[in-house]
Amino acid sequence: MQNRSFEYQPIKQNTWNYLTAWELVNGADVAKTLHVELVGGNKFAGSAAVTVLAAQDATVVNEDGKLPVVQPMASVISIAPAFDYEAPANSLTIVRIKPL
Repeated sequence: MQNRSFEYQPIKQNTWNYLTAWELVNGADVAKTLHVELVGGNKFAGSAAVTVLAAQDATVVNEDGKLPVVQPMASVISIAPAFDYEAPANSLTIVRIKPL
């Protein structure tokens, strides 16, 4: 049985030299909005790099040796000390915020 809830997982190693990075998993068949509050007093840029893997069908997989069915989509989003992010249905989102 799949867990259809929203999951949050901080990335433990800062390999990209970013202030913070985290993974968001939306296992639901519909987009979900997540309210994010950045705390701790660190200064950050007003944007974040976002990479998303998503598919309409939660059972879709990329098979070795075949063309990928699910492609990563990279974008930049505006952020503030508090902001909302809409995670697509059946998705893995990686968010990276650079320090100032």
